[in-house]
Amino acid sequence: MGTTLLYFLWNADPEMFIIPGIDWPVRWYGLLFAVAFIGSQFVMNKVYRTELRPQKDLDTLTLYIIVGTVVGARLGHMLFYDFKALVENPLDVFKIWEGGLASHGSAIGILTAMWLYCRKTKENWLWIFDRLVIVVALSAMCIRGGNLMNSEIIGKPTSASYGFVFLNPLDQSIKQSLTNIDKVDYKLLGKDTIVNRHTVSLLEVNVKTSSVVPKDSILKVASEIAWYSSNTRPDDKHIFIAPDKLMRENQEASNLFTFQVYAIPRHAAQLYEGLFGFILFILFFWLWLKKRDKFPQGFMFGLFCVLLFTERFFDEMLKENQVAFEDSMKLNMGQWLSIPFVLIGIAFMVWSKKRNVFHKLPE
Repeated sequence: MGTTLLYFLWNADPEMFIIPGIDWPVRWYGLLFAVAFIGSQFVMNKVYRTELRPQKDLDTLTLYIIVGTVVGARLGHMLFYDFKALVENPLDVFKIWEGGLASHGSAIGILTAMWLYCRKTKENWLWIFDRLVIVVALSAMCIRGGNLMNSEIIGKPTSASYGFVFLNPLDQSIKQSLTNIDKVDYKLLGKDTIVNRHTVSLLEVNVKTSSVVPKDSILKVASEIAWYSSNTRPDDKHIFIAPDKLMRENQEASNLFTFQVYAIPRHAAQLYEGLFGFILFILFFWLWLKKRDKFPQGFMFGLFCVLLFTERFFDEMLKENQVAFEDSMKLNMGQWLSIPFVLIGIAFMVWSKKRNVFHKLPE
């Protein structure tokens, strides 16, 4: 089979660093979440200044967006993916540090927050919806970047000549086996084969320790890798072990030892969505900058819903299911939740064209 020149080894550490003194980890996901809000504030500030809206209204808008996004995303995750936990422990909805945020939930949360915002400020809700799509696209890009750094929401295995090999679970298994590891290196050997109907590539793992490791400790590492491979559910699996390559018979006590596994290249579904979010951000910022008086009120919001959630529907085909109950569904939860947004977007576009009322530019 072909060489694996386009397979990308991905082993990002979700934590950037630990804050000294309080041992608090700063995570990439949290940073990118913050970047999404700061970037959104910057863009909307330009919108409000250009269209002569009061600055105090923007401050109120920012607060509503933050609350609507976080509450909606967390509540949406528990409603759509973990309803049993929500019923048994309703207060878990506030535990946002545990993860579990649904983008469809955040969309509903933002729409609800904007309705409340418009009631408070008497702002034209179609005006705010047509502008808000710019920063929603920016936020979607940042959040999917956070998912990539966490090696979560992974794609399905691919037989194409490109793909991501997510190494973080394997890396954690190795580092849990030994306490004196200096370095772990990974190298694709460029030899593809088929294992359990998956196209896989031979991966060489080199472990260097700070001191000599007895043979029984090396065997412990091999045992940990074998356990990970055999006990991980298929949708989350990233490697298959090759028993004849996992441990050399003549391996002796050493501070450097090598073994091989079969790595499973997957679609980088998070990256696909993130790049599409970036494209939508550029597109809708340009449409606002150059064409905002050319579209009837509500049309840009409808177009955004159609584009974003159509892409999301098809991108879900490349993702592994997030929860086990989706395995029995013809369409997964993400696809079912995307369909109403696409239909809403089409309805808005048709309705806005029939209504044919345009936003007025400030004099």
